[in-house]
Amino acid sequence: MCNHGCTDAIASRRFISCVLNAENGYEYKRVITPAETPRKIAVVGGGPAGMEAARVAALRGHDVTLYEQADRLGGQLGIAAEESSTVKPFIMEDFAAHNVVVKTNTKVDRITADAVEATETLNPPAPTGRPGAPAPVPAADAPEPETQAISIPCDCVVIASGTAPVTFDTAALEEHGIKVTLVGDCNGKAADINRAVEEGYLAATAA
Repeated sequence: MCNHGCTDAIASRRFISCVLNAENGYEYKRVITPAETPRKIAVVGGGPAGMEAARVAALRGHDVTLYEQADRLGGQLGIAAEESSTVKPFIMEDFAAHNVVVKTNTKVDRITADAVEATETLNPPAPTGRPGAPAPVPAADAPEPETQAISIPCDCVVIASGTAPVTFDTAALEEHGIKVTLVGDCNGKAADINRAVEEGYLAATAA
């Protein structure tokens, strides 16, 4: 997967880019610059598109919260084990350095004109299986999940909820001038990791 934009492109004399770096090959026009007006950005979905959107938005100086329903970030990156083991730590370092709030085990219920309203599971089961695999069926004696409702203000939303996206009613947000951007698999057609990362990057640079 990782050689698709570089080594494969060189061999076939195509445009050279990078699957995981949206700036590669576009250095003359893709540059992360400080935002004129810092915003409270909510990113819904912690796969490649959502992680890149959150990372770039934070680098621009925005206040970013990243929501992921699963117990870990990465989405389809979990299938590409080598890339996941090298790219994810790099992204997590940027998250830590720029104070990105990561809410895993958190299901977004709705997005209002004021905030993201979600349900956070406080006692999730221990992670099992490979990332991206269907969630295991809970054991009969598994404890009841403990949850809490959370509400976090936002004034810009990036939805990167994957191949089975949840449809949110965003009419109220748009009426209040809150920008909503769909990226990755939930943007009308299936996205490979390359396009997902690129769309996440572009959404954040336009926020």
